[in-house]
Amino acid sequence: MVSSAPICARCLLPASIPYLSFDEDGVCSECRAPRRNLTEAGQRQAEEAMNELFAQARRSGAPYHVLVLASGGADSSYLLDLLRRTYDLNPLALHIAEDIGRALATRNVQRIAAATGSDLIRFSMDADFVKRWVREGLPECFRHQLGPHAGRDLFVHLRRSLSLNLASRLGIPIVAEAVELAQFPRRLVFRGERHRRHWRQGRKRKALRAIFKQIFADQYDNSLYVFDPDRPSTAPLPALIFPNAILRYDKTMAVERLAELGLSREELGSAFTNTQINPFVSLFSYREYDAHVNLEHLAAEIRRDGFCRIGVGGRPLDRRAMLELLGEMKRATLYFAYSSDDCPDELEAYGERFPRLRELLGHDEAFVARIRTKRMVRHFSEYFGIPLPPPEEVGVPSAGGIIGSESEAR
Repeated sequence: MVSSAPICARCLLPASIPYLSFDEDGVCSECRAPRRNLTEAGQRQAEEAMNELFAQARRSGAPYHVLVLASGGADSSYLLDLLRRTYDLNPLALHIAEDIGRALATRNVQRIAAATGSDLIRFSMDADFVKRWVREGLPECFRHQLGPHAGRDLFVHLRRSLSLNLASRLGIPIVAEAVELAQFPRRLVFRGERHRRHWRQGRKRKALRAIFKQIFADQYDNSLYVFDPDRPSTAPLPALIFPNAILRYDKTMAVERLAELGLSREELGSAFTNTQINPFVSLFSYREYDAHVNLEHLAAEIRRDGFCRIGVGGRPLDRRAMLELLGEMKRATLYFAYSSDDCPDELEAYGERFPRLRELLGHDEAFVARIRTKRMVRHFSEYFGIPLPPPEEVGVPSAGGIIGSESEAR
């Protein structure tokens, strides 16, 4: 599907997303539903709840107070340091290796764990299991109309199931993820019966649990991959919190702090954590909705702040500039997916090929990092055994081959 659907007059969301509705002024249902958008009062309540959970954890006598999902990037590395240094917690770092990240990510996790005096568990998922989950799960996610973020949801669901199961079995009362406010989580703290209800009744959680069951039947029922909120357990359900979002995480400040601990910006930016999968899964979101995999997060940022800031050092982009940026990012993704041209892996070659994208991002480090993830689209197609969509279904011109100029992309 290549859509010419209208775009919300206030944010970035297109009418091609099936669960949206639009009023006579062209405003989408997400913009019209402020009760679903995080408020200042909600932010304060989340911070109070987080502090209460931390105090309970410190009094609990548990060997570890919080399980932190550590990817090796700046966000989770800073979170590990923050919990130890500012909140006097004893965190256990969990690094889930999905066989799609660079070894540098693992080294970063080892170094930040050592620098903060935190214990570390590295969990390696079976590669064939992950490949099957993505290969068979991706089309099912679209069939369930989970939206543009469906490709990322597959990975989020696995990581969240695994971390909650592990925390429960080890008696750790809290799981913390380095989700940013810009990623627009609907809630910042899940605990108690509300958390159980989220897993039992939440639309995405229900759909993903059903998809997992459809693919694997009962093969993994007693494994860490399957989180059953109703499974009998002597341990209470761990709380799930997003401290970076609660505290309005500042990535620039985080990078400076991590440099003090010996992790350079270049190392953090080159770790290629699980976000490198984004351009590949975006191809399928383009086909279904003509939307980038993270479009809903970006639209929420526009809705809340009036602009988006892409990467450390990036300049703020308003709605109009973001629409142009999304078009340029799609053009670059399609180029590396379908072009037979050879583009050298160097800044100047990228800048010559995608000058407007470089200008919009406003920071060469962010520009090169994003181009390098787009270079991996074909690799992931082969790795997961998923053919790329036919080029005409994602917007590649039928005559004249791959998009080669800015004007052809519009």
